[in-house]
Amino acid sequence: MKNLKKVFQKIGKRLVKDFKEELEQQGHRASSSGSIIDGLRFKATEDGVEITTDKGYAAVLNYGAKKHFPNRNAMEDWVRKKGFASTENEVRQIAYAISKRISIEGTPTKGSYDPAITNNGRRKGWIDHVAKKSEKLITKEIQSAVNKDIEILFTKLPKEI
Repeated sequence: MKNLKKVFQKIGKRLVKDFKEELEQQGHRASSSGSIIDGLRFKATEDGVEITTDKGYAAVLNYGAKKHFPNRNAMEDWVRKKGFASTENEVRQIAYAISKRISIEGTPTKGSYDPAITNNGRRKGWIDHVAKKSEKLITKEIQSAVNKDIEILFTKLPKEI
């Protein structure tokens, strides 16, 4: 199944690239490092490809979150990373205002769809969008690789009998 593993390697590389681009377009780069974008990885085997991230909020960026009041420290850290404030007092005020909005609307908030934040009009669905866009090509590539691997097996089979 040599061809299949090569195809899974190619698919994994392309999906990670496409996921990163979609996240960038949606405005999800919180800083120059430490973003979910920097944590995306893939591992290809003969059985498939697995895409992972070390960030626990990947699903929230894909599906959004219900109304809740976020953790104060986490929100303040996020405000610092984004560079929204120049003093600690501003950090606290901005973090509280954003948290209050999330407690009313959930995420993404209505204001986050502003063109200054998102370049493609989306703020969630980064996995779903890329998967749907890539589905036909991935299916075609896998089918082609399986066909090649089967041809190789049948070519070798008579020699071994």
